Amino acid sequence: MESPPLAGSAWWKLLLREQLDSGFPDFAGTDATIVLPVSDRLATTLVASRIPPSLPVRNLQLVAEADNRFAVRVQLTKPVPMPVTLRFSIVEQPHLPDSPALVCAVVSEGVGIFMGPLIRLFATLPSWVRFNDNRFYVDLLRLAQQHGLSDFLRYLSELRVTTVPGRFVVSMRGAVVSRGRDPVV
Repeated sequence: MESPPLAGSAWWKLLLREQLDSGFPDFAGTDATIVLPVSDRLATTLVASRIPPSLPVRNLQLVAEADNRFAVRVQLTKPVPMPVTLRFSIVEQPHLPDSPALVCAVVSEGVGIFMGPLIRLFATLPSWVRFNDNRFYVDLLRLAQQHGLSDFLRYLSELRVTTVPGRFVVSMRGAVVSRGRDPVV
């Protein structure tokens, strides 16, 4: 069977989709670890660009701190235009594949009792985020599904999100297992 020519700017997307759909047979035996430090600026851009215009937020900024802590600074537009800074701690990492949730606890003093009303102010959270008992549960599988990336999660054995000052550090480990045939050398 002849493969389609790999031309144009989207050739790598076609190649990646073909490999994914067939279980990455041409990469069998791969074992990779990636550590991806993401700056506050990029993390802020990624999150802020996804905020629906209907939410009462003028500005948003993410600030990674030491020891798996981070702050979210928002400028509200209603009910009272005011800046709010919420501090969080990453308290539980995802355990793939069984429990793909990242859990962040609110650690801002004196804010806990306001979280319920603040969450209601935003109407609804995305389907992949749940708030309960001062903790946010981020379901990474649902998030990946929403963006058409869930097939990639099956190749990950580990996924961690940690922080250092100024950076959110995403660490992943994954493997492509051979499916019974030897790689062509």
